[in-house]
Amino acid sequence: MELLIALLFFAIAGAVCLSLFVGAHNTNNNSRHLGHASILLSNYSEWFYSCDPDDINSEITYYDDTLKQCDISFASYCISSDISKDDDFIRSSVLISDPQKEKTYLKMEIKRYERRSKADVSKD
Repeated sequence: MELLIALLFFAIAGAVCLSLFVGAHNTNNNSRHLGHASILLSNYSEWFYSCDPDDINSEITYYDDTLKQCDISFASYCISSDISKDDDFIRSSVLISDPQKEKTYLKMEIKRYERRSKADVSKD
């Protein structure tokens, strides 16, 4: 009888340890994906602030696990940007997701102030 109780105790302890390892593995994967998504968002933001305003268009770009551009069939990350322009600002709504699993990692709106020339201001 004592042997059965000891066996049951070790079986329960093993199940708890296994669930802890699986939870740690999932947390590690989520953290890695979030880290990669934040690197991609940082790179996109730097490009958005530094490029010529005429070159900014809405687009979708795909990246693999090593953060290199690739085709959608090999993609682990997708950056989609929706650009809108109003009086003084260019806005980009950026969504970073996994195209295969349809899971969203990050979503952010970036604004860029565009100073209008004196000729544009005098027309108003």
